[in-house]
Amino acid sequence: LEQVAAYHILADAIGAGLSTVRTWRAKRIIPYIKTGHKSVIYDLTKVLAALEEFEVKPVTGGRR
Repeated sequence: LEQVAAYHILADAIGAGLSTVRTWRAKRIIPYIKTGHKSVIYDLTKVLAALEEFEVKPVTGGRR
């Protein structure tokens, strides 16, 4: 389990803003593990896998 202890470290790791990470967590877009009343940890591998679902693939063979 590759864990990121705080959301600001996760934000740096994925190149997102702090408020973005908070919003994604609140909307349950990214997975997290509650370790206390307000404390959470993140599995970076699982977060990246969750974000891959939102990746927009390039269109091939399109018109010019």
